[in-house]
Amino acid sequence: MTPETYDTLLRNFETHGNAHHKAGQTRQAYVIQVMVVSLIARTQNADPQIAAGEPLLDQVINASITGYRQQATKPN
Repeated sequence: MTPETYDTLLRNFETHGNAHHKAGQTRQAYVIQVMVVSLIARTQNADPQIAAGEPLLDQVINASITGYRQQATKPN
């Protein structure tokens, strides 16, 4: 990913995350926040502390996906 693409992606996440937060869409804002942290962690994993936390972040993301899928398949 080019630096320009990375910066654009971060700006888009910031814009949309703030919009969701202002609209009271807490879950959507939280998802964007996790995506931003994931993106930053992937590009900053030379830092030992960030690299050590990356598996925990992956667990949070995977648990969120599982929870979403379970809720999405429940009958109304």
